[in-house]
Amino acid sequence: MAGIAFAFYQGDPYPASYAAEEAGAAPPPGFEGHGFCFVEAGIGEAAIAEGDFFADPEPRVELKAASAANADEMRRFEAERLERWFGR
Repeated sequence: MAGIAFAFYQGDPYPASYAAEEAGAAPPPGFEGHGFCFVEAGIGEAAIAEGDFFADPEPRVELKAASAANADEMRRFEAERLERWFGR
């Protein structure tokens, strides 16, 4: 699940956009390319790639150094999504 953070934020606006379309309303703003992604870096550590993935002329992304704190944040993010999506 390490790469799911960026994909999650990319897909998150979709339900509201679909509901607005069905109701004949203006859709909310779409995904603008800002996000982050966890990168597992070894036992008990993770880095975080964060930035504007759609920046022009090329993406602007910062890689935060691997740490145990980032790995803890990654596990919290994963647990929250598993609970939200699957109730576990």
